[in-house]
Amino acid sequence: MNDQNYKHAENALLNFFADSTLPSGTNDQLILRANDSLSDLFENACKLDCMQQEGKENSAIADSIRSGSLRDPNLKLCDTLPTEFQSLSCIIAGFKVSVPLLELGRIIRPKSALKMAKRNLDSSSIFKGVLIDGEEKFQCLNETFWFGGKPIQKVNELALDKYYLQLGKSQFVLECNELGSTKMLHKTALKWHDNVHHKTWLVGVVTETMEVLLDSAKLVEKLLK
Repeated sequence: MNDQNYKHAENALLNFFADSTLPSGTNDQLILRANDSLSDLFENACKLDCMQQEGKENSAIADSIRSGSLRDPNLKLCDTLPTEFQSLSCIIAGFKVSVPLLELGRIIRPKSALKMAKRNLDSSSIFKGVLIDGEEKFQCLNETFWFGGKPIQKVNELALDKYYLQLGKSQFVLECNELGSTKMLHKTALKWHDNVHHKTWLVGVVTETMEVLLDSAKLVEKLLK
Protein backbone atom coordinates (compact mmCIF):
# COMPACT_ATOMS: atom_id res chain seq x y z
CA MET A 1 0.00 0.00 0.00
CA ASN A 2 1.52 3.34 -1.05
CA ASP A 3 1.46 6.42 1.21
CA GLN A 4 -1.49 8.05 -0.56
CA ASN A 5 -3.68 4.95 -0.45
CA TYR A 6 -2.64 4.37 3.16
CA LYS A 7 -3.81 7.88 4.13
CA HIS A 8 -7.12 7.49 2.27
CA ALA A 9 -7.80 4.18 3.99
CA GLU A 10 -6.90 5.59 7.42
CA ASN A 11 -9.16 8.63 6.95
CA ALA A 12 -12.03 6.44 5.77
CA LEU A 13 -11.66 4.23 8.84
CA LEU A 14 -11.57 7.23 11.19
CA ASN A 15 -14.65 8.78 9.58
CA PHE A 16 -16.55 5.49 9.79
CA PHE A 17 -15.57 5.11 13.43
CA ALA A 18 -16.69 8.64 14.28
CA ASP A 19 -20.01 8.34 12.44
CA SER A 20 -21.00 4.89 13.62
CA THR A 21 -19.66 4.44 17.15
CA LEU A 22 -19.16 7.76 18.93
CA PRO A 23 -22.29 9.14 20.59
CA SER A 24 -23.29 12.70 19.84
CA GLY A 25 -21.87 15.24 22.25
CA THR A 26 -18.59 13.36 22.79
CA ASN A 27 -15.96 15.91 23.78
CA ASP A 28 -13.09 16.68 21.41
CA GLN A 29 -10.35 15.34 23.70
CA LEU A 30 -12.00 11.93 23.91
CA ILE A 31 -12.43 11.87 20.13
CA LEU A 32 -8.73 12.65 19.63
CA ARG A 33 -7.68 9.87 22.02
CA ALA A 34 -9.98 7.42 20.30
CA ASN A 35 -8.66 8.43 16.87
CA ASP A 36 -5.04 8.07 18.04
CA SER A 37 -5.74 4.58 19.33
CA LEU A 38 -7.49 3.62 16.12
CA SER A 39 -4.63 5.04 14.01
CA ASP A 40 -2.12 2.96 16.00
CA LEU A 41 -4.22 -0.14 15.52
CA PHE A 42 -4.52 0.54 11.78
CA GLU A 43 -0.76 1.13 11.44
CA ASN A 44 0.09 -2.11 13.25
CA ALA A 45 -2.36 -4.04 11.07
CA CYS A 46 -0.72 -2.61 7.93
CA LYS A 47 2.77 -3.52 9.21
CA LEU A 48 1.64 -7.07 9.92
CA ASP A 49 0.08 -7.30 6.46
CA CYS A 50 3.33 -6.08 4.85
CA MET A 51 5.34 -8.67 6.79
CA GLN A 52 2.96 -11.41 5.68
CA GLN A 53 3.16 -10.24 2.06
CA GLU A 54 6.97 -10.24 2.21
CA GLY A 55 6.86 -13.78 3.53
CA LYS A 56 4.58 -14.84 0.68
CA GLU A 57 6.81 -13.16 -1.88
CA ASN A 58 9.88 -14.98 -0.58
CA SER A 59 8.88 -18.58 -0.03
CA ALA A 60 12.46 -19.63 0.82
CA ILE A 61 12.54 -17.35 3.88
CA ALA A 62 8.98 -18.29 4.86
CA ASP A 63 9.80 -22.01 4.63
CA SER A 64 12.96 -21.52 6.70
CA ILE A 65 11.02 -19.71 9.43
CA ARG A 66 8.27 -22.35 9.50
CA SER A 67 10.80 -25.20 9.68
CA GLY A 68 12.53 -23.57 12.65
CA SER A 69 15.85 -23.26 10.84
CA LEU A 70 15.67 -19.45 10.85
CA ARG A 71 14.45 -16.83 13.32
CA ASP A 72 12.02 -14.42 11.68
CA PRO A 73 14.45 -11.70 10.45
CA ASN A 74 11.66 -9.12 10.69
CA LEU A 75 11.99 -9.41 14.48
CA LYS A 76 14.94 -7.43 15.79
CA LEU A 77 17.60 -9.49 17.52
CA CYS A 78 17.74 -7.01 20.41
CA ASP A 79 14.02 -7.62 21.01
CA THR A 80 14.16 -11.42 20.82
CA LEU A 81 17.25 -12.01 22.99
CA PRO A 82 16.79 -12.32 26.76
CA THR A 83 18.25 -9.58 28.94
CA GLU A 84 21.29 -11.79 29.51
CA PHE A 85 22.42 -14.26 26.89
CA GLN A 86 25.39 -16.48 26.05
CA SER A 87 27.53 -15.53 23.08
CA LEU A 88 30.52 -17.10 21.36
CA SER A 89 33.62 -15.02 20.64
CA CYS A 90 35.53 -15.79 17.44
CA ILE A 91 37.63 -14.29 14.66
CA ILE A 92 36.05 -14.11 11.20
CA ALA A 93 37.90 -12.49 8.31
CA GLY A 94 40.23 -10.84 10.80
CA PHE A 95 37.33 -9.26 12.73
CA LYS A 96 36.37 -9.97 16.34
CA VAL A 97 32.82 -11.33 16.17
CA SER A 98 30.34 -12.35 18.84
CA VAL A 99 27.62 -14.88 17.87
CA PRO A 100 24.66 -15.40 20.26
CA LEU A 101 24.31 -19.13 20.92
CA LEU A 102 20.58 -18.85 20.21
CA GLU A 103 21.56 -17.85 16.66
CA LEU A 104 24.16 -20.57 16.24
CA GLY A 105 23.65 -24.07 14.88
CA ARG A 106 26.54 -26.51 14.77
CA ILE A 107 30.23 -25.81 15.07
CA ILE A 108 31.84 -28.09 12.49
CA ARG A 109 35.39 -29.03 13.36
CA PRO A 110 37.38 -30.31 10.39
CA LYS A 111 38.43 -33.94 10.41
CA SER A 112 40.27 -36.16 7.99
CA ALA A 113 37.05 -37.30 6.32
CA LEU A 114 35.95 -33.73 5.57
CA LYS A 115 35.66 -32.98 1.89
CA MET A 116 35.50 -29.69 0.03
CA ALA A 117 33.86 -29.03 -3.30
CA LYS A 118 33.60 -25.96 -5.50
CA ARG A 119 30.22 -24.46 -6.25
CA ASN A 120 28.90 -24.93 -9.75
CA LEU A 121 27.38 -21.46 -9.84
CA ASP A 122 29.46 -18.45 -10.72
CA SER A 123 29.09 -16.72 -7.35
CA SER A 124 32.65 -16.74 -6.10
CA SER A 125 32.39 -13.28 -4.57
CA ILE A 126 29.60 -14.43 -2.22
CA PHE A 127 30.51 -18.09 -1.64
CA LYS A 128 33.75 -20.02 -1.25
CA GLY A 129 32.43 -23.45 -2.01
CA VAL A 130 30.48 -26.40 -0.68
CA LEU A 131 31.52 -27.95 2.61
CA ILE A 132 30.68 -31.67 2.76
CA ASP A 133 30.53 -33.26 6.19
CA GLY A 134 29.40 -36.88 5.96
CA GLU A 135 25.97 -36.87 4.33
CA GLU A 136 25.43 -33.14 4.89
CA LYS A 137 26.33 -30.30 2.54
CA PHE A 138 26.74 -26.66 3.54
CA GLN A 139 27.23 -23.54 1.46
CA CYS A 140 30.38 -21.86 2.77
CA LEU A 141 30.27 -18.08 2.59
CA ASN A 142 33.14 -15.88 1.50
CA GLU A 143 33.53 -14.08 4.82
CA THR A 144 35.62 -11.25 3.35
CA PHE A 145 32.68 -10.33 1.11
CA TRP A 146 30.26 -10.12 4.04
CA PHE A 147 32.57 -8.65 6.67
CA GLY A 148 35.09 -6.72 4.57
CA GLY A 149 38.83 -6.70 5.11
CA LYS A 150 41.62 -8.35 3.13
CA PRO A 151 41.15 -11.88 1.76
CA ILE A 152 42.79 -14.42 4.05
CA GLN A 153 42.85 -17.19 1.44
CA LYS A 154 41.92 -17.68 -2.16
CA VAL A 155 38.26 -17.75 -3.05
CA ASN A 156 36.86 -21.31 -3.45
CA GLU A 157 39.72 -22.71 -1.37
CA LEU A 158 38.42 -24.07 1.94
CA ALA A 159 40.75 -24.77 4.83
CA LEU A 160 40.84 -28.02 6.80
CA ASP A 161 42.38 -26.43 9.89
CA LYS A 162 39.50 -24.05 10.62
CA TYR A 163 36.10 -24.17 12.30
CA TYR A 164 32.84 -23.63 10.44
CA LEU A 165 29.87 -21.95 12.15
CA GLN A 166 26.40 -22.93 10.99
CA LEU A 167 24.05 -19.93 10.77
CA GLY A 168 21.04 -21.04 12.75
CA LYS A 169 19.98 -24.41 11.37
CA SER A 170 20.38 -23.25 7.79
CA GLN A 171 22.52 -24.67 4.98
CA PHE A 172 25.01 -21.79 5.30
CA VAL A 173 28.28 -21.74 7.26
CA LEU A 174 31.00 -19.19 7.98
CA GLU A 175 34.67 -20.08 8.24
CA CYS A 176 36.09 -19.14 11.61
CA ASN A 177 39.82 -18.38 11.81
CA GLU A 178 39.95 -18.58 15.59
CA LEU A 179 37.42 -19.88 18.10
CA GLY A 180 37.20 -18.20 21.49
CA SER A 181 35.09 -18.89 24.56
CA THR A 182 31.43 -18.34 25.36
CA LYS A 183 30.42 -15.69 27.85
CA MET A 184 27.31 -14.11 29.28
CA LEU A 185 26.42 -10.73 27.83
CA HIS A 186 23.90 -8.19 29.07
CA LYS A 187 22.00 -6.32 26.38
CA THR A 188 23.02 -3.03 27.96
CA ALA A 189 26.67 -3.97 27.32
CA LEU A 190 26.12 -3.49 23.59
CA LYS A 191 25.88 -0.47 21.38
CA TRP A 192 23.09 -1.42 19.00
CA HIS A 193 23.21 -0.17 15.43
CA ASP A 194 20.31 1.77 13.98
CA ASN A 195 18.21 0.49 11.08
CA VAL A 196 20.10 2.49 8.44
CA HIS A 197 23.31 0.51 8.92
CA HIS A 198 24.08 -0.97 5.50
CA LYS A 199 25.32 -4.32 6.86
CA THR A 200 22.08 -5.31 8.54
CA TRP A 201 23.54 -8.64 9.73
CA LEU A 202 25.99 -6.78 12.00
CA VAL A 203 23.58 -5.39 14.56
CA GLY A 204 25.79 -4.01 17.30
CA VAL A 205 29.13 -3.85 19.09
CA VAL A 206 30.12 -5.33 22.46
CA THR A 207 31.57 -2.16 23.96
CA GLU A 208 34.05 -3.86 26.31
CA THR A 209 35.70 -6.13 23.74
CA MET A 210 34.78 -4.24 20.52
CA GLU A 211 33.34 -7.41 18.99
CA VAL A 212 30.65 -7.00 16.33
CA LEU A 213 27.44 -8.88 17.08
CA LEU A 214 26.26 -11.15 14.28
CA ASP A 215 22.57 -11.56 13.45
CA SER A 216 22.54 -14.95 11.68
CA ALA A 217 18.91 -14.65 10.61
CA LYS A 218 19.54 -11.32 8.87
CA LEU A 219 22.53 -12.73 7.01
CA VAL A 220 20.58 -15.80 5.87
CA GLU A 221 17.71 -13.52 4.81
CA LYS A 222 20.13 -11.59 2.61
CA LEU A 223 21.36 -14.84 1.05
CA LEU A 224 17.84 -16.14 0.34
CA LYS A 225 16.55 -12.95 -1.28
